[in-house]
Amino acid sequence: MALTVVGQTIHNGSRNLVRKFTFAGTTGDVTVLSLVDASAFSATNLKIMKIHASLSGFSAALVWDATANVDAVGLAEGETTVDYTDIGGLPNNGGTGVTGDILIRTDGYTAAAGEDNGYIILSMKKS
Repeated sequence: MALTVVGQTIHNGSRNLVRKFTFAGTTGDVTVLSLVDASAFSATNLKIMKIHASLSGFSAALVWDATANVDAVGLAEGETTVDYTDIGGLPNNGGTGVTGDILIRTDGYTAAAGEDNGYIILSMKKS
């Protein structure tokens, strides 16, 4: 079974959105997979406020969806916590054709014996 990402909404308010993503599957990286469809949460764009991730056996990149996708932030294997609230959030600088959506790309995910696993918690501000 190829890598799949299972999303769970923790909070969906008028301005704030918090989602948790866990990884499942036995083999294969994803080159581009949708994490957050902004329009599904009544938003035209999203700012990343905080990220907490725990990745075991692989790394990942969060990507702004656009005509030519733009990397937002890389997440190394291991524990990562990033807080952008002091600067008002990490804005979507996707450029031409920006949709407001956040995608993911993984590197090194094999889960040969169920060893590779992890989760990402994203706190976002809607606009």
